[in-house]
Amino acid sequence: LAALNRAQYIIENLPETPVVPDALAIMVELYRELGLITEAADTLAVLVANYPDHRSLGPDLAFIGGVARRESRDLSRILELGLDD
Repeated sequence: LAALNRAQYIIENLPETPVVPDALAIMVELYRELGLITEAADTLAVLVANYPDHRSLGPDLAFIGGVARRESRDLSRILELGLDD
C-alpha cells in the first residue's frame, strides 16, 4: 500500500514530473494485485491515452506490468528529496 500511496501522491501533487507515467503503471499493477479491477482499468486508460509508448505497455497497448518492483524506489526518492513539502 505504501507504493500505491506514493504513486497517488505523485499523480495528485507533482503532475509535471517525469515519473508520472511510472506512477500510473505502478498504480495499475497494484490495483490489479489488490483485486481493484475498476480502478486498474480506469488508471490503465489514463496511461494508454497519455503515454502509449510507456515500457509497461506492449505493442498492442496491453499492460505487461513489472514496473512496480523496478520503480517504487525511484518514486520514494522523489518524495524523500522534499518535493512533498
